[in-house]
Amino acid sequence: MNRIYDTMSGVMRDRPKVGDAALNAMYKSHIFIFKASGGRLWNQMSDGRIMLLTTTGRKSGEPRTSPLLVLPWEEGFAICGSRGGTSKTPGWVHNLRADSRATLTVRKQVVPVLATEVTDEARYAAVFEGLREAHNGYKLYASESTRKLPIFYLKSDSARS
Repeated sequence: MNRIYDTMSGVMRDRPKVGDAALNAMYKSHIFIFKASGGRLWNQMSDGRIMLLTTTGRKSGEPRTSPLLVLPWEEGFAICGSRGGTSKTPGWVHNLRADSRATLTVRKQVVPVLATEVTDEARYAAVFEGLREAHNGYKLYASESTRKLPIFYLKSDSARS
């Protein structure tokens, strides 16, 4: 799984239009396999778990799902909007900034969550180090990108459970 995503991030940086199309196709196949297997397949990358984040499209109002490396952090999870280190911010980041309510699919379980962007520099550094340990590509992504990679903290939204 790491090799696939590392190769994809290189294509996305070197050939953005090809990379966008390939990334969309890969995400669709990843989501399909994850759901079809009840989260038993394509749910792990190095030391990190992959879950499906579903946000509400800020323009369309439609559900948008992305497979993401999710790091257990405090009483929730941390996610990073790296998009393979490209200069383009992932759509789910814009969606969470517009509406912090989302869901995480953990295996077969769908968990309502609230997202908070990590802005405190010390906390950001600590979370980013944890993400880098889960997938060493994050260090490369941060050095390759022209933007600061956004990090969000997701916690259970028990009011919507």
